Amino acid sequence: MPIPTLLVCHKHLLWIAEKFQPEHIDGIKKLLLKNRHKYINFYAIEIQPEVKKRIEELNNTCYFLDVWDAIDSINEIAVKFKVKDKEIRMPETHIGRALIVENPYNFENDYDIKRYLLEKFCQRMPYFYNFHSSKKNLQGNKQLTFGAGIGNITYFCEIPSKKRKGFVVGIRFEWSLLEVYRHFLEKKELLKECICPDIYFKDNERTVNYFTKTENYNIPESTDRIAEVLEKLILFFSPYTYGGKIKDILVQPDVG
Repeated sequence: MPIPTLLVCHKHLLWIAEKFQPEHIDGIKKLLLKNRHKYINFYAIEIQPEVKKRIEELNNTCYFLDVWDAIDSINEIAVKFKVKDKEIRMPETHIGRALIVENPYNFENDYDIKRYLLEKFCQRMPYFYNFHSSKKNLQGNKQLTFGAGIGNITYFCEIPSKKRKGFVVGIRFEWSLLEVYRHFLEKKELLKECICPDIYFKDNERTVNYFTKTENYNIPESTDRIAEVLEKLILFFSPYTYGGKIKDILVQPDVG
């Protein structure tokens, strides 16, 4: 969980660091001075040592997917940040411009469907960072793919097509991990119990899948369901892909 160093909000520039050199702050102020017509407030914010210490503790003691649930412990620290310097350029009377968007998504468009899916996945599973760096998924075919934390294993989500009137979500094992796929295939009933009774296996593709129909093309309702199943997939498989348990499956028993 890295410490953020630069946050750009609407009309606000927040630079967060452990310490600042005067020349760095002066450089930002000179840049703002050259652009007087732009209403931008600048804040140089120093993160306090106790916050960094707590973050390091979380990184070192928490399992990858548990960090998000434990991060609220940082709020126990009384003073987390200190404003080292600031440059206020926005007049107090400035109220900006209103932007009204009635429907930002066109569900007749594959690009918008995938964009909507990504947003919902990020909202439901903010702890799974691979969703936040998957903008490239918005281009191309009807499938979103996400790294699972180890090479040759990916999560995927296929959006509706003319032949397939619904969503498919699942996890895929490449040929090099056929042995791992077969291991989970043998534990089919356990997976159905932990993830969803309706999951199914496709041996030719080495995938564990879930399919849901899109009744009357109700994308939001279907998205909620596949997001729920995808989260259960991630929580079930992450101890293997992030926690290292997959090595136990790959270890061959000694012969002779």
